[in-house]
Amino acid sequence: MLTILYILLLLILMFMVGELLVRKYVPPPREHYYRFDDENKLFRRKPRLDGRFKKRNVNGYFLLNNEGWNSTRDYYKEKNSDTLRIACIGSSETGAYEVDVSQGYPRIIENQLQKQGIKNEVYTFAADRALNLTQMLHLTRYVIKHYSPNIIIFNGDPGEEFLFEKTTRPHYMSLKIDNSGNVKEILPRNDYLPLLGKRPTLKSIILGSQLVMYLRPKLALRTRFNKISKKAISKKNKIKSKSEKTNHTTRKVYSLEEKSEIGVNYLLGQFRNLMTENQVEFLCVIQAVRDNSFNWSDIKNEDHVIQVKKYLENRMATLDKFGFPYFQFTDEFSKDYEVNKKKFDFFLNPHKNEYGHRVEGETIANYLLKKYKLDSNLKYQVQSVQKQN
Repeated sequence: MLTILYILLLLILMFMVGELLVRKYVPPPREHYYRFDDENKLFRRKPRLDGRFKKRNVNGYFLLNNEGWNSTRDYYKEKNSDTLRIACIGSSETGAYEVDVSQGYPRIIENQLQKQGIKNEVYTFAADRALNLTQMLHLTRYVIKHYSPNIIIFNGDPGEEFLFEKTTRPHYMSLKIDNSGNVKEILPRNDYLPLLGKRPTLKSIILGSQLVMYLRPKLALRTRFNKISKKAISKKNKIKSKSEKTNHTTRKVYSLEEKSEIGVNYLLGQFRNLMTENQVEFLCVIQAVRDNSFNWSDIKNEDHVIQVKKYLENRMATLDKFGFPYFQFTDEFSKDYEVNKKKFDFFLNPHKNEYGHRVEGETIANYLLKKYKLDSNLKYQVQSVQKQN
């Protein structure tokens, strides 16, 4: 018993010494670390932080507001009746960490509408990595519940990867589809981060220590665990598949393609219900094919362009099926590049630079002005548009 106690005391002492050494000799990281919102089952960043986002030739400036989102304004549940509230939901490009927060396309939309005499406020909600359709739905429910926007803009093309239950991204909502085609939502879960707005616990103190922050990226324990876990799941599925073949099971087993179709139909149906029940306008912004006006071009050859365009056409056909409004960039970037000869993304990073954000924001704002016939009596105009369409 004494031996165990001595070992425990020794480990605590080593941790304390390591913490002191890191604090003394290693510059403290000024990062925008995630927290887990246990009430809404959502990952957000720690509120009230600001700093530089540096990566190779990228040097952005972030400003985390009262709710932990990168924005020049704080977010509030209360809304003025004479003010249009727009919510932008998307991935890292919507987060706009690569540029100054004041130059991100959501802020450009807000400024352009203000210039036209339209009182508005744009709230930004972004995941840092590729955003799938399930997490987009989860975010949309959160945004509608807490902030009651008039219009929600979904920017980018959400993929179907990480759509289902067995995923290495537990911080995203996923779907479980049984052999009868029934769909069950699996909410995001927290397995290692401190809780947002809660008192410090032993776990949060340990995870918040500078020693742990220093060691985590070097040891990459979570990445290693995910790789091992993924192999174990794959092996288990192979054994299960062999067992089912041996037993000559007759039950329906959906392919990945069939599951994707069931999942996408379910999710778009849920989006449609939200739009109708809450009288909120949805707009999905579909990006154009990145041509030579971008450093990171999609054009490898003509066959690849045809393939990408066909993929986008299929996406738009699915959105049409569910009455999900969308706007596709066509040649806005190409036309601007012909005149100004300015690339829209970074040389060593595929995210849009400040100029790209400006062109994107102005294009979306102009589309909103045209589609919703915005004027000073905005809220009445927005409600009438749905009837016209």
